[in-house]
Amino acid sequence: MMHNNHIPSFKIKYHVIKNWPSLAWVAILEPNRQSIIVKCGEKIETRKDWFCEAVWDGEFDDGDFDQTDIVAGSGARHRDQSLTFVSAGSLMDRLQYIQVGKATYISNSILALAAEVDANVDLTTDEYLDMFGSIAQGLRDYVSDFPTSKGNIKLVYYENLIWNGNTLTEIKKPRIKRNLSSYGAYLSFMKSTMAAIVKNANSSSRISSFSPIVPLSSGYDSPAVATIAAAAGVKEGISLVTDGKGRNDSGVEVGKILGYDVTACDRSDWQKHDLPEVDGIAASGNAAEVSVLAMADNLEDRLILTGFWGGQIWKKSQPETRPIFGQHDGSGVSWSEIRLTLGFINCPITYWGGTQIADIVAISNSEEMDYWSIGGHYDRPIPRRITETAGVPRECFGQNKQGVSEHVLGAERFLTKESAEDYERWIRANRLEWIRKGKLYPSPAAGKVIDKFLLHAFCPISRKLMLPILRRISTWPGMSATKQWSHFLRQLIKTIQHRPLHYRRYTFPWAFEHAKGKYREGKTILKGLRYAHE
Repeated sequence: MMHNNHIPSFKIKYHVIKNWPSLAWVAILEPNRQSIIVKCGEKIETRKDWFCEAVWDGEFDDGDFDQTDIVAGSGARHRDQSLTFVSAGSLMDRLQYIQVGKATYISNSILALAAEVDANVDLTTDEYLDMFGSIAQGLRDYVSDFPTSKGNIKLVYYENLIWNGNTLTEIKKPRIKRNLSSYGAYLSFMKSTMAAIVKNANSSSRISSFSPIVPLSSGYDSPAVATIAAAAGVKEGISLVTDGKGRNDSGVEVGKILGYDVTACDRSDWQKHDLPEVDGIAASGNAAEVSVLAMADNLEDRLILTGFWGGQIWKKSQPETRPIFGQHDGSGVSWSEIRLTLGFINCPITYWGGTQIADIVAISNSEEMDYWSIGGHYDRPIPRRITETAGVPRECFGQNKQGVSEHVLGAERFLTKESAEDYERWIRANRLEWIRKGKLYPSPAAGKVIDKFLLHAFCPISRKLMLPILRRISTWPGMSATKQWSHFLRQLIKTIQHRPLHYRRYTFPWAFEHAKGKYREGKTILKGLRYAHE
């Protein structure tokens, strides 16, 4: 409940920390105190009444990112007698906060927050992957409590938070109703929003502007994003030439047709980094988009215009159309920490207008879109019309769903060699933690034996023998229920191949401890106390 004794105004004081990730920040809020302390990296925009690492659909100098639902990044805005903390207008990033003693700490990084309050996680718990993965159930049903040694950290996706001088309260992000009554109206909205976003990102008032770039592939979403961005003058693209399974996924040809200068990168280059999976796992429990590191040399000070969530917003058949992002595949969340270090903002344009998903689905299924609907399970008429109308031939994109994720925690593929060795050393060094709690020690040696059995015996036998038998039995009279067993077995094989089991279940606390260290090291190296300029 909000208290009535408001602080009349706040004075924001900035500690700029040289060795921190450049876009990270932590705000320290104490009740009945006029001063707000913000510790931050060097590229946080700091003003008297606001700070941010954000791009939005308005004039940059106005700082009105708290009054829109189209914002990438995060920040805080002081108005009247309160301070509003603004989360990204997508499910790709989040805010997190915790109360320790009388003080409340809030940050755009769970790692920075944990380091600031010296919070640790339970090394012997394997529940973190499912906690973070719950965001796939949507904004209404995700797990918001993240347990630590200092109490629960609260995770906040999409919505904003407001501090009145005594209490931090979650509030809804503005819900702005737009004309999305037809394809033409929707495209006009997307193009005008893109123009505003690009103008904001390129503002000369920024400490460092964010030059827009589009990751290009042979799928549906990125060519449509590139087409919309080209109308706003964006001409730089980047492409990983293969997908996660080594198949051709290059977007170079599409980019050239659209007039882009495209940099081609080798997807496997992500493996050349030291412990490359750590930041992704520490942010989301997995490192599905770790391949972004293959493009690392081209991402500093960039606004990456992505198509994450396009598979939901642009497909014709929807299990639901709740205006609060009711379905999500979890993609992109693993960027939420690594982008703070690499210095880029993730801007998934597919979320623009997403609170009106029912209107967008209606457009996809309207008669005017029939020509651009090619049928099958991979049918997205809106991005197809956007891209084909720009001159890209139908056969050049959106033909097959590619496997873009990196499954780095499964039995079939488990981390890079160096990361796996580091993880095993960590498991062995902390073996007493499991023993003290009366839990079974996850022996790497035993785990590898189990993995080999599952991969080389159980999975092949199930795939080549058991599944065909079950499919045949399901055709017999009265045996249709066997189809459920077939589905269960297929899912079990997929789980074994891609999810961490046995000794691989504890990668999150390993990664969390590693990644948190970058904030411990930076805390003693201060650039100095910086007050917001008038």
